[in-house]
Amino acid sequence: MALSVDLLIVSSEIESSVEDDWNHWYDTVHLPEIASCPGIRSAQRYVATDVGGSRHYVAIYALEGPETIESLEFSQRRGWGPYADKVKFQTRLFKQIRQVA
Repeated sequence: MALSVDLLIVSSEIESSVEDDWNHWYDTVHLPEIASCPGIRSAQRYVATDVGGSRHYVAIYALEGPETIESLEFSQRRGWGPYADKVKFQTRLFKQIRQVA
């Protein structure tokens, strides 16, 4: 499958005291909720394996277009739920500028 024109990339760092619970919530509640939003083509999570200390995660959401993250459905589902005060994060919207092959 070719890359989407738009990617929403969310990088996060979670407090170690809640990391296991947060991962369970993210994988079983949050990711499926976001993935089911209209305009979300796919949702994936990754964890950095070469970082000492706190763990660094990234979620990559392939979007049909930038309007996806402006929708009511998306705004109702985004956020960190019960972990809002335990996570540091950065969210960026990327627009594809070139594709090879």
